[in-house]
Amino acid sequence: MTQRALTMAINKILRDESRYATGLEKGGDFGRAKLVWAAIDGVRRAMKTAAADETGFGEALRQALIERREDYRQDWDDPDGMGSSTFFRVLNHVEGELP
Repeated sequence: MTQRALTMAINKILRDESRYATGLEKGGDFGRAKLVWAAIDGVRRAMKTAAADETGFGEALRQALIERREDYRQDWDDPDGMGSSTFFRVLNHVEGELP
C-alpha cells in the first residue's frame, strides 16, 4: 500500500474515532473523551514522524505508533482502554498492510 493510501485509510479511522470522542463529550463523559483525543493526537504525531523517515513509510509508521502508544500509556491512566483501542485499530491496519 502506498504512503498516500495508507494515510487516507488511517485518516478514515481517525475520523471515526473523532466522532466517537465527540459523542462521549456530548454525553458528558469528558474524561474518556480526553483519552481518545490524546490517542488521536499520538497517532497523528506518529504519522508525522514516519513521513520524515526515509527508510519506508509503513515500517516507520509501525515503529512510531508503538513508541507513541508507550508514551500514551505512561502519560495517561486509561483503565478502560479508550485511547489504547484507537492505537490498536490503527496499528492493526498498518501491520495488515506490511509485507
